[in-house]
Amino acid sequence: MADAADTASGPVLEIAGARATIRLNRPKHLNRLQA
Repeated sequence: MADAADTASGPVLEIAGARATIRLNRPKHLNRLQA
């Protein structure tokens, strides 16, 4: 059985008025972006 912290999915985009939020859903990487 996979742990919830190990599961990942595609990015999720939420738009609320003038604000947009992107959730990366990469728990193993602590949702970090690296250049």
